Amino acid sequence: MIASTHLAVGAASALLIQEYIPVKWDIKTRYILGLGAGILSHIAFDSLGHAEYSVQGIALFSLLWVEVGVTLLAVLGFSNRVMMPLLMWGMFWGAVPDLLYFAHEFTGIKVFELGHAILHLTHGWLITLYVNHATQIGITVCAIVYIRIRASTTAF
Repeated sequence: MIASTHLAVGAASALLIQEYIPVKWDIKTRYILGLGAGILSHIAFDSLGHAEYSVQGIALFSLLWVEVGVTLLAVLGFSNRVMMPLLMWGMFWGAVPDLLYFAHEFTGIKVFELGHAILHLTHGWLITLYVNHATQIGITVCAIVYIRIRASTTAF
């Protein structure tokens, strides 16, 4: 999956889960459940068969920086101060499984590789539901639209 899909869907999942949490629950609990929703969204979407990046090295690194920057602006731009931390939390945790891969590549620390492997146990299991790059971009746009609408009308 492309980074923007994991980021946007992670944020959307953290926001969506809020609709199922009792109003009386505190903000810390809401963020922790947003964390879980972000990670679960990554696992669920990565279980679909999907296109990966076709570039490597510095080209991939550059592409990821641009993609992450654009997604951050699209998701967080003009967000209210109440929603911004929750959306950032969902985005970050939606990307953590892949961040563990890069952490291992750059540091060689085995625990990062183990975390990445565990969180990708279902990677590509649903190969019959293949998601190409265009569909991933469509999913990303839908998640961003959902976030922009719900974040402006939701308060906790």
